[in-house]
Amino acid sequence: MIHAYNLENTNSSWNDAIEAISSHRGWFTAAGLLMMAAGLAGAYYATATTVISMTFLGFFLIVGAFLHFAQGIASRHWSIFLIQTLVAVLSFITGVITLQQPLAVAGTITLLMAIFFLTTGIIKIVTALVVQMPKWGSWVLNGIVTMVLGFMVLNQWPVSGIWVIGTFLGIDILLHGASLVFLGSTIGRQANAL
Repeated sequence: MIHAYNLENTNSSWNDAIEAISSHRGWFTAAGLLMMAAGLAGAYYATATTVISMTFLGFFLIVGAFLHFAQGIASRHWSIFLIQTLVAVLSFITGVITLQQPLAVAGTITLLMAIFFLTTGIIKIVTALVVQMPKWGSWVLNGIVTMVLGFMVLNQWPVSGIWVIGTFLGIDILLHGASLVFLGSTIGRQANAL
């Protein structure tokens, strides 16, 4: 049986969600403010944030290696066991290298990020100019900003490997916290309007 959605059902569901969340809007705001503070600290102490994030990456790669190996044993098929064991060995080696040399790994990832930004910036600009879809100017601007970001990171590489990942992670946490604060205040206004 297929249920058709209409605007009345959507509005009713939205109002129900607002009412359910509004009783916890203080928690959304508090969590958002806490995340904003953590994001600012992470961006300010970018090198430490980079090392911590690379340490977590190395740890999770090693845990993933053991899980892949266990999955290979559990499969009881020689070909799957072989593939899972190969993935486990690669994950384990990568995890150990990451734990031993977190800043070197961060430098490599930062170089890949710079190349990614440059490439996607060029693709966005070329696509916008060739296709000329609606609002194509905003795509060109987006591509230019992405390319400039890639040039900035690449221009300072390998030194940028020390701070780029920590800064980006801090900014991401800051923006996520701001969105939670915004959600808490918006839910509060919506609940008062009902």
